[in-house]
Amino acid sequence: MIDFNPLWELMAERDISANALFRLGFPQTTYYRVKAGRDVRISTLVQFCDILNCDLSDIVRYSPNKE
Repeated sequence: MIDFNPLWELMAERDISANALFRLGFPQTTYYRVKAGRDVRISTLVQFCDILNCDLSDIVRYSPNKE
């Protein structure tokens, strides 16, 4: 399972709002897909990393399914 909590924490730490991402060209529909925990493309994660100037490990955490 992919956990996006590190992304929200990083955005809060850097005082970056969703509106700031939208102004930088990040698509709103994609943002809300991530917010809902839905599947996203690798290119979406790369966009976040480019905008936030961070590594992938700064915005996602992997936890194996317990099943």
